[in-house]
Amino acid sequence: MISVSMNKLKGDLLGKGGKRSVYIYIPNPNYVLKIVAAIDLRTNNSEYENYLKLRKKYLHWIAPIVFFEDNIIIQARTYEITDNNYMPNYIPDCFSDTTRSNWGLYHGRPVVNDYEYIKEITDNLRKLEKW
Repeated sequence: MISVSMNKLKGDLLGKGGKRSVYIYIPNPNYVLKIVAAIDLRTNNSEYENYLKLRKKYLHWIAPIVFFEDNIIIQARTYEITDNNYMPNYIPDCFSDTTRSNWGLYHGRPVVNDYEYIKEITDNLRKLEKW
């Protein structure tokens, strides 16, 4: 599947961080393509490992990953949260980076779309500091 030219899969650039870029996934715009820079493949590896851990307990809190291969993740697309009223008052304590860009709406509910870094997964909730 990924042996196809990357340019045929990459749509518009949605965002860029220090280690990877996020594009609309052309075959299905309900998904995004996260491509990590060749210098640090650990970013996607870490996020995928965290996905496998989180989905057991907190699947409804995260944007699902549907494909993973070293420098590529295909993940359900989320949409920017523009109204704090969509955000919960409490979130699982394992989510360590709660900046606005790491959250989005998926099927009308708030989810974390960047979970490369998490803390220990427990039953604990904590108050979310609104942006």
